[in-house]
Amino acid sequence: MHSVAVDEAGTVWAWGNNALGQLGVGSSTVQSASPLKVPGLPAIIQVAAGANHVLALAADGTVWAWGSDGGGQVGPNGTGDPLQPQRTPVKVDGVVGAQAVAAAGNQSLALLNDGTVLAWGVNVDGELGQGTFSAGSAAPTEVPGLVDVVALAAGGTSAGGHVLALTSSGTVWAWGSNGSGQLGADIAYPALATPMEVPGIATATEVAAGSAFSLALLDDGTVVAWGANSVGQLGRGATTPAFALAPAPVAGVSGVAHLAAGLQHVLALRADGTVVAWGGNGMGQLGRGTTAGYSPDAQAVVALPEATSIAAGAYHSLAITSGLWGWGSNLTAQLAGTDTASNRGTPAAVW
Repeated sequence: MHSVAVDEAGTVWAWGNNALGQLGVGSSTVQSASPLKVPGLPAIIQVAAGANHVLALAADGTVWAWGSDGGGQVGPNGTGDPLQPQRTPVKVDGVVGAQAVAAAGNQSLALLNDGTVLAWGVNVDGELGQGTFSAGSAAPTEVPGLVDVVALAAGGTSAGGHVLALTSSGTVWAWGSNGSGQLGADIAYPALATPMEVPGIATATEVAAGSAFSLALLDDGTVVAWGANSVGQLGRGATTPAFALAPAPVAGVSGVAHLAAGLQHVLALRADGTVVAWGGNGMGQLGRGTTAGYSPDAQAVVALPEATSIAAGAYHSLAITSGLWGWGSNLTAQLAGTDTASNRGTPAAVW
């Protein structure tokens, strides 16, 4: 569990777990409670963190990667060795003209300026969208059948994941693991290796993906969710049904501008700068002052200044306010200068 941020100068900083090279600093130090500058990168405009690897999108449209590389998720220039992490950034050959990146589990994706999508890494559940369930590939390969994509989201764990693609028309397409209905498809399909359209969504403006559930922000500021619901991550006021195949509204949530999803929790940033959260809270990731339980009801994160951006790790949450704030799990120092002996149920300044 690690955290990554880009400052206004395009410099990347990382902190937290480094057992698999996630901090990109060339060191085998287990973790860092202080943000460390990631060396060897051009000016970066976006980062995305997988389970144990990181992608960085440069201003020139190239993509860089580092961290765990047992499944090829770092790309052609990585180690390709599960026992030997890529501890410094390397350029991902085969990716030019990228406008966004996404990562989850052991998969990596890049959205290109022409609206097409490239994918690489592990493919056990068809996450590469190639129509097969092969071991995977370190070579970025176009996902067939997708056009006019404007945003991506990837969810899952190192054991498998799924991908969402948002098109310019407001439709959402999905592929990969479907054990809990996170693709919006019939549960008879445990996984899909080619993209399919999620039914019932026509006005989406953003997508987010958790470990086995999916969300879409609609153009009216409301949110719909589908997939696993064991700890209320669908926001329906109850943990039943245990999963849902069709998108349905998150109760009591409106005026949303952005979404972020961890393994089992969700953050929603409203246009007024407030943040609400729901789902798992076993490590305080909902920001309600406790580090226990879960909630199927969306409620405000307490004691958080007005936010402009949000992000969710596996079991921790981050928000940009006048600075960077964090809450939830801190067992590997992913909340930086706070006490790593305990999790945090209340937001506090990270940096």
